[in-house]
Amino acid sequence: MLSFFGTGLLAGPLALGLFNLLEVTPFYADLVEIGNVSEVEKFVFAFFAIGPIEELAKFIVAWATLRLLADEVDQVRGGLVIACAAALGFATIENIYFMNYHSEVVWHRALTLPFNHVLFSSFWGVGLCLYRIRPENGGLWLGSCLMLSFVFHGLYDYILLSENLPSALVLPLILGLWVWLVRAVPQLREGIRIAEQKGTV
Repeated sequence: MLSFFGTGLLAGPLALGLFNLLEVTPFYADLVEIGNVSEVEKFVFAFFAIGPIEELAKFIVAWATLRLLADEVDQVRGGLVIACAAALGFATIENIYFMNYHSEVVWHRALTLPFNHVLFSSFWGVGLCLYRIRPENGGLWLGSCLMLSFVFHGLYDYILLSENLPSALVLPLILGLWVWLVRAVPQLREGIRIAEQKGTV
């Protein structure tokens, strides 16, 4: 848990570096002041920058750590835990960056950001499990789950950035993701049990 929480802390600087690389491109250079751009540009930034960069950063460092600790970590049973620990680490460093920049503690962000990051990353956490218990198409499952984390993370940020959508729409989104996670966990356990009976893990 602590190792993967630490990977989440490392994912923060990685994501920041990727955002800095984007800023050298003509399109993203104009998005420094995100509040002053059009709805289309906000949509593009949320779905093709924020969501993918932050989730990919978390996934890359978690995947690399998982390879290093392959003999000590049960990816089948721990995939979701790995993702959640990395997400909590990322949310921690993101909150530190944000609050240092604004020189104040923003309590609503401090309390909600870790929970939200866990929900977004839970998709590729499930994907880590499916990668092992469904070896015939595990890569497809992992890739699809990672893409879903991009989409829902991007949708969340777009709602917050948009001037045409009420920010309160994030509430049913987060609630829906939480319901999905609660339902996914027992189904995942059943999938693991079946895979163990078949001897595929």
